[in-house]
Amino acid sequence: MRKVFSGFCVFLLMAASHAHAGGVDDLGWLAGCWTMSKDGRVTEETWLRPAGGIAVGVGRTLRDGALRQYEFMRIDVQNGALTFTAIPSGQAQASFPAISQTTSEIVFENKAHDFPQTITYRSPGPDALYAAIQGPVNGNPRTIEFTYNRCEAK
Repeated sequence: MRKVFSGFCVFLLMAASHAHAGGVDDLGWLAGCWTMSKDGRVTEETWLRPAGGIAVGVGRTLRDGALRQYEFMRIDVQNGALTFTAIPSGQAQASFPAISQTTSEIVFENKAHDFPQTITYRSPGPDALYAAIQGPVNGNPRTIEFTYNRCEAK
């Protein structure tokens, strides 16, 4: 029994070292200007460093130099939970509470939203940012991935 208990304690310590129940101030890795180019489309996100209990971001997508969409974003605490709120062009605002957070990744989810239902941000390194949106489209699962590189804010 003692071996089982010791093994369980080691497992809990290992899990705790990977899991992280942080807050908005732990999202400094998200701050900066990020860009991705693919098939004539340029997608950009810029996030201010978290301060005052909020991280504020803005994104836009251009196709062949013309604006296609933009979005205002924030991450703050709402109803006791760290929450991503998006205000996309031409659509209603939507909020997604965090369901997991580590020192380099955060996942938000709102199963009541149409698409997306899950939003993931991950830092694979200081000059890269991975983001993904997931959810059903016409009854089929869909994932859209964004592999950003750091850029200079202009």
